[in-house]
Amino acid sequence: MRRVLTALLPIGLSAVTIQILQLEGLHQISPVTAKMKLRVREGEEFSLEKVDQSIVNLYRTGYFRQIKAYWDPERGVLKFRFIEKATIGKIKFKNVPEDLQKLMEEKGILLRQGQLYSPTAIEKMKRFIEEYYRAKGYLGTFIEVESREYPRGNLVDLTIVVSKGEKVPIREVDLVGASPENREEIVPELTNRPRGFWSLLPFTNPGELKLFELPKDWKKIREFYYNRGYMDANVSAPFAKVNRDSYFADIIYQVSEGPQYRVKGVSISYPPEIKVKLPELKVESGKYFNISAIQKDIENISHAFQNLGYAFPKVVPQFKKEGGWVSITYQVEPGEIYYIHRVYIRGNQKTMDRVIRRYIYLLPGERFSYRKLEESRRKLLRSGYFEKVKIKKRQYAPHLLNLDVEVKEGLTGSLTAGISYGSYAKWGFSGSLRERNIFGTGQSVTLSANISSKYSYYKFDLLNPSVLDTPYSFRFGLFDSQTEALSYTSSSRGWYIGGGREWTPNFTTSVTYYYSHDKLSDYAEDLEDIRPDTIKRAVTLSARYNDTDDFYFPTTGVDLGGSWEVAGFGGDDRYWKILLNGKYYHPLLDDYYQTEAVFRIFGKVGYIKDLGYTPLNERFYLGGYGTIRGYQWYSISPRDKNGNEIGGYREFILSPSVATPLSEKMHMWLSLFYDYGGIGVDSIDIIRSSYGVSINWITPMAPITFTWAWPVIHSPDDDLQRFEFNLGMQW
Repeated sequence: MRRVLTALLPIGLSAVTIQILQLEGLHQISPVTAKMKLRVREGEEFSLEKVDQSIVNLYRTGYFRQIKAYWDPERGVLKFRFIEKATIGKIKFKNVPEDLQKLMEEKGILLRQGQLYSPTAIEKMKRFIEEYYRAKGYLGTFIEVESREYPRGNLVDLTIVVSKGEKVPIREVDLVGASPENREEIVPELTNRPRGFWSLLPFTNPGELKLFELPKDWKKIREFYYNRGYMDANVSAPFAKVNRDSYFADIIYQVSEGPQYRVKGVSISYPPEIKVKLPELKVESGKYFNISAIQKDIENISHAFQNLGYAFPKVVPQFKKEGGWVSITYQVEPGEIYYIHRVYIRGNQKTMDRVIRRYIYLLPGERFSYRKLEESRRKLLRSGYFEKVKIKKRQYAPHLLNLDVEVKEGLTGSLTAGISYGSYAKWGFSGSLRERNIFGTGQSVTLSANISSKYSYYKFDLLNPSVLDTPYSFRFGLFDSQTEALSYTSSSRGWYIGGGREWTPNFTTSVTYYYSHDKLSDYAEDLEDIRPDTIKRAVTLSARYNDTDDFYFPTTGVDLGGSWEVAGFGGDDRYWKILLNGKYYHPLLDDYYQTEAVFRIFGKVGYIKDLGYTPLNERFYLGGYGTIRGYQWYSISPRDKNGNEIGGYREFILSPSVATPLSEKMHMWLSLFYDYGGIGVDSIDIIRSSYGVSINWITPMAPITFTWAWPVIHSPDDDLQRFEFNLGMQW
């Protein structure tokens, strides 16, 4: 379409008043709207300059492809004649999936019926489609736009036809100048790499070219060298050569490795008058230079000074090379001490401000502390109310900071369903209906069910985590359960009420009162001292400390817990039970500060003091996943004189293991373990142990565990179970 901007006017232009103003050819906009863009008015003196400016103003609206002005000085008539841009009539998309159309709609570039025809808009949409398929690995995508004009109605019908390109397999990744040893380590970690043995499996790398991932691969290669002592390494930008005939790609990097440096010594320089608790440094003498460890040291040193109130410290590493060694000095400029002026909360639509403030451990007038800021952020995320939390410090005045707490609320109401499988319980189904933030108060209500062939459990739970904005919590619940064990079947129905206190972000305590009506069935007739129908009234005191770094696969930290249950406040059950358990995780690093493996140890001790009656279902049983693997579930138990399993009053479990990542991208770990434990009535006289290997895999559906175990200390009468498969369970 040809765009014309003209003013056709007679030569004789004298000072004549405009008597009549006419507009012809308007369809897209009204005459009233058009006249608002004009610089000329009826009754005013004619001005060629104002006519030109009026045409410019009208053309800028984007509705017109041609505007002409006619002036009749004898009659005083000024006429504007418009030819509007065509409008899109019908529009069809061929080979354009719904998700791509939806994405273009969100970006505001999807063409629609009734929209003005614009070649610029069409080109923008074509580029977006090409980039969309390029990001998915398709090269050579072709977009054809077929148009059909209807001059009478000033309409254009469009057909958008997309011919999706081809995915290009990678033949070779060549690191020119790299040693063979380094190349063997680097290439398997790249996104753009040739196909491997596992490439046909889902969730694995198919070995196809992804241009948008090349900059990330380049960064990975540079980090590889800088994390392995190659301080002077240089890696060129990637060059992807695509062979259009046989349709494969070769990716080339030019590498200059340089010498490999080890750390000779590490020191920190800062004003001696400052008494600061310095962190344990990641960089160690004798190990290879590692830029990731240095960056972590800079971060940790900064945090140490921030914990004293120095909100903006500067930490600059200085290097001194001597042969194949390098000395590192962290030079610290602490800056000034800052205090909190105000705390602003933004982004919360439902959650009350006071609910958020109860998790903020920095108050106005208090000295700034990074530790408290980070504890506040993590606590807000653990609340379950928010999808994202950011706490930004902003200088308000000399020595004063404002904190901006920016939250993005998540869906606090949830309806979930799950499936699990265990070698003992077989298939299981679970579901829950939960609202974690009732009316923005932070209180939660949960209805849940868990059912399998061996057990069923139904529960209603109400929790107020902060009563009257204090660190005290309140909980009330109802439950109904049934469990089929090897030597009996138990059912229990009751309720509980309790409260707790958060002492630190990692340490909590609680006290809970339980009432239940319990029934036993399907037990041996010759069992002694069995009460099939009992009432339990008990109080449980519990405490927990957890500072681990991950939920599924922790690599550092401890998780300690303990409880003391006393039954006998009325009812039939009379005993007290103590349970202590702990988990310890320690990363095992190589010379490059990479986690080669994680040492883990799990321990548990249990003790029951019988004060009159302890039912079978409250006693201890070992065997199976979570206790001593390699044995049938609950099969390790003391027996009475008739050979019936009666459960123990004392137990212990100790399970060290070493876990190493099989694939960090697939969240798959391999563990070697040794389980050792014992159980008994008056003393621990039944000892069992096993060793084995397990594979833990966090899939998009649920955690999956495969376990192979071989008993070491065992009896010929034991029920052994060499293999276990569990879906939806954790160790």
